[in-house]
Amino acid sequence: MTKPYVSPSQVGTFADCPRRWGWQYLEGKRPPQKSSAALGERVHHVLEAWLGHATPPDHNEELVLDGTTFYPGRIAESGLHLLPSPSHDLVLESAFQRGVWNGRKDLRYKFPGELPVVSDHKTSSDPKRWGKTDETLKDDVQALVYAWDELEETGADEVLLRWTYFRTRPPYKATVVSAKMSRAEVARKLGPWTELAETLLQLRSKGGAALDLDPNPQSCSRFGGCPFTSDCNLTPAQLLGGFGMRTLGDKAKDGEKAVDATNGLSSGALEQMSRYRRAEPVPPPVVHASDAAPIPPLPVAVPPIPPLPAGVPPLPVAMVNPPEEPRELLAEPAVAIPPLPAVEAPAKKPRRKKEAPEAQDGPKNASDDSWAGTPPAAPIEPRQEPPVPVAAAGFVLLVDAVPARGRAVTPREAWPEAYTWVEQQQGVPDYRLSSYGKGPSLVAAAIREQQRQKPLPAGSIVTALRCEPAVLEVLIELASDVYLATRS
Repeated sequence: MTKPYVSPSQVGTFADCPRRWGWQYLEGKRPPQKSSAALGERVHHVLEAWLGHATPPDHNEELVLDGTTFYPGRIAESGLHLLPSPSHDLVLESAFQRGVWNGRKDLRYKFPGELPVVSDHKTSSDPKRWGKTDETLKDDVQALVYAWDELEETGADEVLLRWTYFRTRPPYKATVVSAKMSRAEVARKLGPWTELAETLLQLRSKGGAALDLDPNPQSCSRFGGCPFTSDCNLTPAQLLGGFGMRTLGDKAKDGEKAVDATNGLSSGALEQMSRYRRAEPVPPPVVHASDAAPIPPLPVAVPPIPPLPAGVPPLPVAMVNPPEEPRELLAEPAVAIPPLPAVEAPAKKPRRKKEAPEAQDGPKNASDDSWAGTPPAAPIEPRQEPPVPVAAAGFVLLVDAVPARGRAVTPREAWPEAYTWVEQQQGVPDYRLSSYGKGPSLVAAAIREQQRQKPLPAGSIVTALRCEPAVLEVLIELASDVYLATRS
């Protein structure tokens, strides 16, 4: 029988991704322990031996995890000066069960005349990036639960939280974040989390399947990746949504925040709570038309461009900002400009020319080839204007625009082999799911190679709508004419 308790980590998992919580606590699937968790446990044991029995850390202890050697003793040594001295007055690894919550505190103590202190040991490869701050610590569910239990245990009105972060990579360094919280502040911030914990207890007692809960694709790649991604059967559109590929309208609708500003619960967690209390079934995921098979490219028809008016020179090829509208829309009736009145320039006084010395007929002496007089001036060559380069026949590129007439193709329709090759090489359904975000760069290189081997027909129109910078740079390089959309 399941105990009627919820740990802070369980609630944090649900708030991050309800379906990931369902795989663990409804389906009973336990993910394998990660190397980072195993290293954290070992550092905890070293710190417990120091604080409880004054056993110094072993500086040369080695721990090999997934082929990487770690030094738990050196990691622990970096933060001993931030912890209290070993003493029997310290309470280590104290478990508690209060209300709907249960947990285990790494360290708690209270010195005479001071506030009760709850301390927790955290290990991280980059504490500056992943760790809490003095302000965000006050909203952390684990910190709030520990603070509430400590206030109830001691009867104090305030509690001091001290989270010590140990860097697991050289150079080893430890930092502390702390927050002093009152009883009223803890009760106000913990209330929504307690409500969510009660909801989880009801969900567990009712049973169900993980697929009945909504996924949060944004958490699929966090902390090394979710171990249940293959079980979720997410569509490519849902996976791309996890990489933050949303439109500006979606961002404005979401308020640019994925977490509720009032209580720290994610929007998915709040939706699950409201659905459960309304007893409404969870709707199936919606498959958009964009997830269907891609539309084959259509033949390109390029409308003829009317010639320029007589006397107007053509623009040089280097200019890539032509008019925003077709030439026929910009054409205006010619306006006759009256001739300006002639103005006579004032007469100038003639200048007296200086006579140049006569040039000698030969060298100054037999051993000197220099001229004694002024040598004859070299003839002046007429100025040659540089030739205007002529654009080679190729495709026309429209950036964030579509043609007023004719049919344009997208880069994927123009070079399908390039996109397919990248997706096959990376083993992903969409090139944007490539590891480390290198998909656009690979596609850009593949487009350049495919265009070299099999160029598009001359006069083809390619439209680049919200194109990645790496791909857009190559398209501009390969295009014979580029038109940029502008906004007034």
